[in-house]
Amino acid sequence: MDEILYETLNKYYKALSVVGYKRDPVVNKLLVMQYIQETLSNEYRYYLTKNDIKLMQDLLYQFIGSTCEISFPTNCKCCCGTGSFDPSITGFSLVPSTTNYVGSQSVTFTGARFNISKGTHIKEDSLKIYWGTEVLAEGLNVDLSTVIFNSPIVKELVEGQTYTAKASVLDEEGNEYFSNTMTITCTAAPVTNPTITNFKLVPSTTTYTGTQDVAFTGATFTINKGTKFKEDSLEIVWGTNEVMGTGLSTAGSSITFSPSITKNLVEGNTYTAKASIQDIDGNKYYSNTFTITVKTPVNPIYMYTGNQAAKPTVDEIKAGTKYDYNSMKQFNTPAMMLKTIWVCIPATVTLVSMENVNFSGDYIYNIDTGRDYMQHEDVTIDGVAYKLTYLTTIASHNPYKTIVR
Repeated sequence: MDEILYETLNKYYKALSVVGYKRDPVVNKLLVMQYIQETLSNEYRYYLTKNDIKLMQDLLYQFIGSTCEISFPTNCKCCCGTGSFDPSITGFSLVPSTTNYVGSQSVTFTGARFNISKGTHIKEDSLKIYWGTEVLAEGLNVDLSTVIFNSPIVKELVEGQTYTAKASVLDEEGNEYFSNTMTITCTAAPVTNPTITNFKLVPSTTTYTGTQDVAFTGATFTINKGTKFKEDSLEIVWGTNEVMGTGLSTAGSSITFSPSITKNLVEGNTYTAKASIQDIDGNKYYSNTFTITVKTPVNPIYMYTGNQAAKPTVDEIKAGTKYDYNSMKQFNTPAMMLKTIWVCIPATVTLVSMENVNFSGDYIYNIDTGRDYMQHEDVTIDGVAYKLTYLTTIASHNPYKTIVR
């Protein structure tokens, strides 16, 4: 810049001499001053340094031979007289662990970014970073554009609150120049209610047939805590109002009863249990209903093949083939000459036999009980009353069919 100014001013002065203006010192002085004033008024002023201004003044002394007072503008890069170019800091922002400021949360700040214009008289190592009025870091290098904190800084942000941060630098006289203000507003999180699903008790058996004692060792479930969940608010109720446990842990997806809880389940009855959790306002939220239905035990049908004259013993009957009369409604007896099929059925079950008869569905045909191939005897097996029926297979009556109802 020094050479440009010198060359331009020198050419300007020589042009004045050629046209004869140098003979008039006053006109010469005014023209040189006009040139300098124009230079300081155009875009060059942003590049002028203190040395540039001194060069101009020296040139005035050289060409005119006397001191020349010029009022220089104060918006150049480095000015003489009473003007100065101050430092500035722009584009400031902290570097957070998240930019999703929804709901109360902890946010970690690892550093900051900014742009510093040092001006003419910035104080070195004077960069300072504020959180509100709290100083997060100071004595930082002003030649940087990014700062990494020695240790990450954690701030607890509360929903509904607004927080600010900014940076500053000093000049050599101790004046402080602040950056733009970074603002963080922590908005309220949308309210979602807690839920509990997939609830079930953990039983000692899953075969609910016949009256029995069942021990429950705990429960499993799935909890979605939502935004206002009350910890350890799990309660489990058997039936409508019998509390199996309250104030239970909600830390996982299961709990254990200590000791286990035993219930006497009666055949034919249905039992229910459900769980609930609470929010911080004391409202309850219920799970699905866990249901147990106790079935009436099914006594089997025993089939035994033997000689017609030899009535089977109870042990022989129990050792024979077993059928479930709920699922076995029809069976074919084999064609065996001079053999007898012994069928031992529960006393509450009806045995219907047919001979060479077309039938469909559950339509029942009565049987002639006087025929010699249909006889009944009562027998007790393990405390249950049965009817022992023997069906004689006669060659002329093949195939011989029976259904159980």
